[in-house]
Amino acid sequence: MRTFATAALAEAAFYAAFEALDIAAMQVVWAPNDDIVCVHPMGPSLRGTQAVMESWREILSNGDRLRFTIHQLSAFGDQHTAVHHVYEQIAFGPSHAQSSVVIATNAYTKFDDGWRMVLHQGSPGRANIGPQASSAPGTTVH
Repeated sequence: MRTFATAALAEAAFYAAFEALDIAAMQVVWAPNDDIVCVHPMGPSLRGTQAVMESWREILSNGDRLRFTIHQLSAFGDQHTAVHHVYEQIAFGPSHAQSSVVIATNAYTKFDDGWRMVLHQGSPGRANIGPQASSAPGTTVH
């Protein structure tokens, strides 16, 4: 089984599995326990290996090839936990001419065999990144 020496390598493998539509590679990225959580954009909170992996099977089996460009907005953590806040530019469609944006929070935990994803939470985003992408004061949605 593949292991990840850093949270950044686990994150790269997560997006590579997503682009390749590879459920086996996706399963390797996620921690194999029932404490994992995944919230797809506009979707419910899914908890546990069975629910999270079933959601990925459904997404990856639709055959739509996506291309991700990831911009890390922030990252923090310690020797056992890492949290990455990222801006996902997603190209899709027959010639990848269409695009969408997701703002995601990805969390990783270091296990004996390496770093694994324990949380992916995505929300629809806007087409710009950087300080101007933040909502103005008083416009918080939730």
